[in-house]
Amino acid sequence: MRIFRVLLFILVVALAWRFWELQSHVGILPASIEVTDTLAIAGQSGFREGCGVAIFRLSKDSAENIKRNPLSALAHARQARNDGSDYHAFSEWIETPHKITDDGLSLKDRWLNGINCAKLPRELESIIYGALEAPGSYYATSAEGGLIVIPEADLIVFSYEG
Repeated sequence: MRIFRVLLFILVVALAWRFWELQSHVGILPASIEVTDTLAIAGQSGFREGCGVAIFRLSKDSAENIKRNPLSALAHARQARNDGSDYHAFSEWIETPHKITDDGLSLKDRWLNGINCAKLPRELESIIYGALEAPGSYYATSAEGGLIVIPEADLIVFSYEG
């Protein structure tokens, strides 16, 4: 019976952690961008720092709105829904392709390290990097993270390092 209680406790803690993790990642998204499904949340973390990615399916309404008039739909999507601080304020949205500096230190690129850090399935990684290299997707960055909206795939990606 004691083993059952220990296992139940571990299960409850694990489920609570996953719920908190999901809510905190959804909370990073701007309120005007609605999502329906979580496709992946993965990464690595240390005592204070970490890197990773969260990938969500856009709601039908958000996806259609962005596809119709992307920059207008995203114009006010510049603040995390659960945090009004400057830390979670995003830059203006920029259409891809994204020009990578390859210096590894620039805030312009560092947020993309979360994609590699997460060890995503090849299919998702290909969709993200393909969207960054071609016109038609949009990205905005914050202090240590960034969002990528991929209208063609109805996805929004949050990638971070720091």
